[in-house]
Amino acid sequence: MNLLQNLNEQQLAAVTLPNQSALILAGAGSGKTRVLTTRIAWLIQTGQMSPQSVLAVTFTNKAAKEMMTRLSAMLPINTRGMWIGTFHGLCNRFLRAHWKQAGLAAAVIGFEEISDAALARLNKRSSLAVNIAAMGILKDLGIRVIGDFIVDPEYTEADFDALERFVAAHAIDLPLPSILTPLPGTPLHREMRHKITIQDLDYYTFTNAVCLTRMEPKLFYQAYAAMLKRFLKHISHG
Repeated sequence: MNLLQNLNEQQLAAVTLPNQSALILAGAGSGKTRVLTTRIAWLIQTGQMSPQSVLAVTFTNKAAKEMMTRLSAMLPINTRGMWIGTFHGLCNRFLRAHWKQAGLAAAVIGFEEISDAALARLNKRSSLAVNIAAMGILKDLGIRVIGDFIVDPEYTEADFDALERFVAAHAIDLPLPSILTPLPGTPLHREMRHKITIQDLDYYTFTNAVCLTRMEPKLFYQAYAAMLKRFLKHISHG
């Protein structure tokens, strides 16, 4: 396949630059993704680098997927193992592969809720089974688990008890429960605006219930504080 045949003069010059650092300035719609993808393919095809030596950082997952799709069409290579992705995605992948060398002692799992129904109400794409599986992987690797949980203002005493039982059953090293706080300007805030009773942003600290609580407010805070105290006791004796 002739990778260079449909490039204009400026694109051809950028694609065939020597294998060294280069700054390419281009405006919207000028074919930046095409040039970068073709340059990667050209460097690989001409033997100047291997697919495993490429690092391509994009702003979005969509752009990374588009680059890999185009590369697959240009060259008979498997792009799944190539280092093409967003900054956060690539760093996450690198850290998972080299966590021990990085001295990673603990990792956060955003459990947020302990049932699929509750996760769905928060529009979360994860599931309880996935979160538990992730925790198992971390524990097998000897990494301590920090569990991030959301306490819904709709919580009852039974819900507080259920969260404590979940933490104990799965031996979560550091449980961090915060109160559901719909931040202004977010879809959640628009969805819950009829439940919001506190507008003062000084109270939006994730430790205050700015929405109506199902329990009496005093009882809600007592249950929340007692749970935090027991979690801290659990940590200090863990």
